[in-house]
Amino acid sequence: MDISRLKSLRAGNRAAVTKVFKKLEEAIGDSQIDTEEVSTLLEAVEKKKKTLATIDEQILNAVESEDITDEILETDEYYLELEGKIRKFKKFLKPVAQTTSSILDSNAPEFVPYSNQFAHASQQLSQSSSTSRSYCQKYGKILHAKTGATVGIYNRLETQ
Repeated sequence: MDISRLKSLRAGNRAAVTKVFKKLEEAIGDSQIDTEEVSTLLEAVEKKKKTLATIDEQILNAVESEDITDEILETDEYYLELEGKIRKFKKFLKPVAQTTSSILDSNAPEFVPYSNQFAHASQQLSQSSSTSRSYCQKYGKILHAKTGATVGIYNRLETQ
C-alpha cells in the first residue's frame, strides 16, 4: 500500500480516537457517571489502538530508511499520550467501596474465643479482681463442665 494512503488511514483513525475521548470527557462530566458507557467507549479506544498499531507497523515497513527514526519517535509519543488518557478514564470504572450500616451491636460484650478463655480471664483478673473473680468462676465452671479439666485460674481464685 502507498505510504501516503497509510498515513491518511492513520490520521483518520487517530481523529476517531480523539472523538471517542471527547465523548468520554462528556460522560465523566455528568453528575451521574454511566460506567457502562465509559466501559463501552474505552473498549472502542482499545480496538482503535490495535488498528493503529497495525497501520503503524505497515508504515514502518514502507517508509524510507532515513525517516524511520522520526516515524518511531512520533508513534511512541502518540502511544504514550494514548495510554495516559486510557488510564485516566479507567479510574472511573474501579468500583467504589460503598459504606453500609453495621448490624453489629457496638454495646455487646467482648467476644471471647473458646480456645482462649483462660488468657482472657487472666487479663480480666489483672484489671479488676472482683469482676474477674466472678468472670473466671463463671467461665471456669463452664470449661470444667465442657472439658472435665481442672481450671487453674478458677482454682487459684477459690483459694484467695
